[in-house]
Amino acid sequence: MGTVAALAAVGRAGRDRDSVVAGRGGFVGRGAELEALAAGADVVHVAGPAGAGKSALLGRLRELYPDVVGLGHGPGPGGALRLGWLRTVLHQLGVPADAVLDAAMAERRHLSPGELDGIAARLPHGKLRAVVAIDDAEHLDADSVAELRWLQERGVRVVVSYRYPSAIVERPLGALGADLVLRLAPLTERDLEAGVLAASGGIPGLVAAARELGPGLGGEVAMHLARQRTRWMPPAAWEILRLTAALGSLRVEQVAAAGGVELDDVLGAVDQLVHAHLLVEGPGGHVRHRSGLVRDAVAAQVSAARGQHLRARPA
Repeated sequence: MGTVAALAAVGRAGRDRDSVVAGRGGFVGRGAELEALAAGADVVHVAGPAGAGKSALLGRLRELYPDVVGLGHGPGPGGALRLGWLRTVLHQLGVPADAVLDAAMAERRHLSPGELDGIAARLPHGKLRAVVAIDDAEHLDADSVAELRWLQERGVRVVVSYRYPSAIVERPLGALGADLVLRLAPLTERDLEAGVLAASGGIPGLVAAARELGPGLGGEVAMHLARQRTRWMPPAAWEILRLTAALGSLRVEQVAAAGGVELDDVLGAVDQLVHAHLLVEGPGGHVRHRSGLVRDAVAAQVSAARGQHLRARPA
């Protein structure tokens, strides 16, 4: 079966819950996203907050089709060796170009058009085109983005992942236009059993914790994820998580009253928390935690005395 057709078949199977839960530690869901990747767009951006399953999705693509999909990793905020992402991809696809890459790195320069043409010519073309996928790509430098664009113009498909579209607005990757943007939403009842869905909130990064870890370790994982997803938000966001963990579902005006926070600040923070898939909205302007693991972990930080005081304030 051809790669594109096979990926489409995986996507169709992904609509059946039994087809996407491959054991306790197996890949879960994302059938629609795999099907979209199979459609063959030249440049695909995959976006989602920490724990949204970006790495798992790209890893699954690589796992299914190792002959045409190479998966490298961006440098991250701490930096990395220049062209490390391309070296990894080329080794995975069986067409290493270490001498060319080493020369460019030693001379602290970008790859020349001729060098890039030579690399592109060795990659699969035609109906089954090579895919260069880069996870955590938001910190790629301008030379790397220019090299990706050159490869794409010579028939190579490019897939990049990052946390939020706003993270690349003023970075070189923002100049790499997308033919398709996949924003990874939480998993649903079609993908997960009810107990795991309630505990994880459908957040892929919490599924294993919900299935395999007790409340202690599972709560540590959940707390770390919540901290990652809120670190760019104003202080009001964490206070809202504390209030809704301690008191349950609240209207936004109750949140403002209980926390002593201006209503406009609450509304702005709620927007961000819903966008980060930490809160969900209910009828009448209510908001509550999406994940039971996150809720319980945050609630554990609130003392009994503080909780009793908070319960009195909204009333």
